Amino acid sequence: FPCAPLPVPVSGAATLAAVGVGFEGACAAARGSGALLCWGDDTYGQLGAGRPAGSSNVPIPVVTP
Repeated sequence: FPCAPLPVPVSGAATLAAVGVGFEGACAAARGSGALLCWGDDTYGQLGAGRPAGSSNVPIPVVTP
């Protein structure tokens, strides 16, 4: 999973209202819809996609029950 020492554009993301970052991942709320999107390491399902996906460098929607 590529890392960057400086901010880079997030591909595949809508306009974001808020972003939270962690050690190996980030999540953001999309402006307007409020949809929650996450990207980064997902080895243990921490991105909330409903199943572990390995990792993602593009935002994926968080699955809610």
